[in-house]
Amino acid sequence: MKHVDFAIVRVWACITGLLLAVCYLGASYEGGDLPHVIAQLAVCIAGFELALFGQDLLKKRRDSVG
Repeated sequence: MKHVDFAIVRVWACITGLLLAVCYLGASYEGGDLPHVIAQLAVCIAGFELALFGQDLLKKRRDSVG
């Protein structure tokens, strides 16, 4: 997968995570039954993004060290 294509996947993951978080907060604001699946999906996507962020930091560190 090209770097540009992977960047688009990261943007879509971020948008999806934000939408899931908004849906969860909206459901909690309404006082209805909170779907736990939405919270779990949002956490999974956040974990994915954090793992990619950590990989980016490691790559930058390796590139700067030589």
